[in-house]
Amino acid sequence: MRKMFLFFIGVFLSVFLGNIVVNSFIAQPLNTPLSAVYDFDEAKADSSSSTSPSATPVPSLTVDSIFTRPTFYTEPGDVVLYATGDIIPARVTDAKIRAKGAFYPFDKIADTLQMADIVIGNLEAPLVSTCPTHLEGMVFCGQPAFAQAMKKANVSVATLENNHIFNKGVQGREETIKYLEDAGVQVAIKNRPLVYKVKDLTFGIIAVNGVGARIDVDNIAKEIASIEELVDIVVVAPHWGKEYTYDPVKAVGIAPDDPRLIAHAIIDAGADLILGNHPHWVQGVEMYKDGFITYAHGNFIFDQEWSRETKEGVIGSYVFRDKKLVDVSFIPVIIEGYAQPRLADDMESQKILRLMRKSSERLI
Repeated sequence: MRKMFLFFIGVFLSVFLGNIVVNSFIAQPLNTPLSAVYDFDEAKADSSSSTSPSATPVPSLTVDSIFTRPTFYTEPGDVVLYATGDIIPARVTDAKIRAKGAFYPFDKIADTLQMADIVIGNLEAPLVSTCPTHLEGMVFCGQPAFAQAMKKANVSVATLENNHIFNKGVQGREETIKYLEDAGVQVAIKNRPLVYKVKDLTFGIIAVNGVGARIDVDNIAKEIASIEELVDIVVVAPHWGKEYTYDPVKAVGIAPDDPRLIAHAIIDAGADLILGNHPHWVQGVEMYKDGFITYAHGNFIFDQEWSRETKEGVIGSYVFRDKKLVDVSFIPVIIEGYAQPRLADDMESQKILRLMRKSSERLI
């Protein structure tokens, strides 16, 4: 009897507990999340209601995110734009080119430039067949073969609005344009905005000089209006501001416009991205309305060996997804031997980026 009693007790408990377990599953609706951490149905709904079809969430751009967050991983449809600092194949740099070949300045950095879909560089010296040897002075020129070297290094676009492009006169600039275009490097100059398509994204690139002249924002607005129906992204590359400073300010009597006021006005006129140069030092960035501004990328190829700051620069990396700027980062470089940029090491990179960040914070 005792064994029989224990047997029935065991059956009863098994059935009772089993019903509890079964009922606990039956009581749950069929769409109950499998995990409290990740709701598949909610994620699907969020994805379908998002304005972007991208599967990877994109954080908002902030000074903190640009200078401190982990590596951004691009997706197959993304378009990566690189922008360099000042490119001046003149004086001692020109002497190096004569001795070692036109590609010499790019030897240590070309592999990095190849990673971009489009590379924009500010060429601040005319390329002319009559360029003499010149180790000093402020009248610049470079070798025609440098145009082919730029193309080989993956420089897609040269902006030619700056205070040295006319050092060999109007004819010198026209000769430069011919050498560049013959080599396959497209050109942006005042009143001739460039329309440039990469993958499914079309850029409108406008160049403007504010050194030795005032920047005409009304004219830039007209240039933007002339291409806005043809392009997805408007990029403006101004040459502006005071030299040898980490902050974007005007240079009285030389560069009379305040870069910040001009930058805001250019974005108000319809620009999406501003790629500044001329100060020969790196400067900060600013997010203004829906636009992004880098005030200066420093030097890229130049012979200013006389200070640490003028040997430093950055390659700006600008990533576009679904016709929007989704990531900005900077690749620090150090110029060696009067001509050759190389990737900065970790300590050098941290220092350069820290200076850019501090400059950016002062703009907030």
